[in-house]
Amino acid sequence: MSERPHILLFVVDQLAASFLRAHGNAVTKTPAIDELAETGVVFENAYSPSPLCAPARAALMTGMLPTRTGVYDNSAEFASSIPAFTHYLRLEGYRTCLSGKMHFVGPDQLHGFEERLTTDVYPGDFGWTPDWRLGGERVDWWYHNMSSVVEAGVAEITNQLEYDDEVAFHAVRRLYDYARYERDAPLMLCVSFSHPHDPYVARQRFWDLYRDEDIDLPAAPGLPPEQMDAHSHRLWKSAAMDQVSITEDDVRAARHGYYASLSYVDERIGDVLAAFRACGLEDDAVVILTSDHGDFLGEHGLFYKMSFREHAAHVPFVVSAPVASLRVVCASRSRSSTSHRRCSTSHGRGSRKRSLRRSTGAASCRFSTAGASPSGRSRANFSRRPSLRRWSCSGAGAGSTSTRRATPISSSTWTTIRSSS
Repeated sequence: MSERPHILLFVVDQLAASFLRAHGNAVTKTPAIDELAETGVVFENAYSPSPLCAPARAALMTGMLPTRTGVYDNSAEFASSIPAFTHYLRLEGYRTCLSGKMHFVGPDQLHGFEERLTTDVYPGDFGWTPDWRLGGERVDWWYHNMSSVVEAGVAEITNQLEYDDEVAFHAVRRLYDYARYERDAPLMLCVSFSHPHDPYVARQRFWDLYRDEDIDLPAAPGLPPEQMDAHSHRLWKSAAMDQVSITEDDVRAARHGYYASLSYVDERIGDVLAAFRACGLEDDAVVILTSDHGDFLGEHGLFYKMSFREHAAHVPFVVSAPVASLRVVCASRSRSSTSHRRCSTSHGRGSRKRSLRRSTGAASCRFSTAGASPSGRSRANFSRRPSLRRWSCSGAGAGSTSTRRATPISSSTWTTIRSSS
């Protein structure tokens, strides 16, 4: 693989990691995502830095927390003065292109992307700005309510379906145009969908992938409002859950619609991947999949996000790139050591296909490629700021039956271990 591989970044909206088969879910049907997970690295401990669309996406673009970007909610400006990873890629000669949603608020709707193929699905102005002097005010024009739950079901077309159809169409067309006319520079294409974000509705054929009796119900029970912690109670009120009675059938239907929406967006991802491969770009490329935040879907008696509880904050992070063998160096803030850990990151996870056992702490990983496999394929470089405790996760390459192990590294320096040819 070249020093400047193509980069294909998929961002989906409101997808909790626990609803993917790569994380052990036995119900959902996501063949395109499953294939990425099987051929790539599935990061076990990827958590949203702020489980809300605009703040999480600003963090994704910049590597900074909301305390640095100033993007605290869905109406806060993402200032154009803050460098994003796309600016750095352009300095390296990449063509940077966005198809889909990024929820940029403010006059800069590009943030380093040279071109944007679609409008956004949400407003980029300051129309959602709340009056923070009114602490208990419910902002009706953008706060969730329970209509998505009580009205879950089948729909042939919605604003979101129309939008994501367009996102995939323009992404595929852009790939074809690049392959025909612009092979002189590497491509960074971000394809960002609004599904499986509510409303929990889907086209009939995706709904029919699941039977009602197969839909699992929440594992974590809800508490009566008077027993909730303060933040959960605020979420319960802000989603207007006090204004409607939610039944078990409502919860099951909402999860059914969410799973169907997930299968829909998985098919759109598959469409883009098929075009990417047809254009001959896959062998020199890194493909990444992630989400901005998750969704409670009834866990703890709550819905949607804006919480650091597991289902709202734990997101998928999958990196797939050509590789013969892989070794990873991780830094982990772990309070206890164990031989049964997965290599973990604050926005990353250890390999599932190439099993690196789970860690309970936040961590950082760097991948490096020097050699190439017999097919000429190797792994891209990723790095994050090192943390306190380090784990070396190593093992045999693809095709080997040996088990990877996680062992402590005594050196506190940032170490890069290269994949062998």
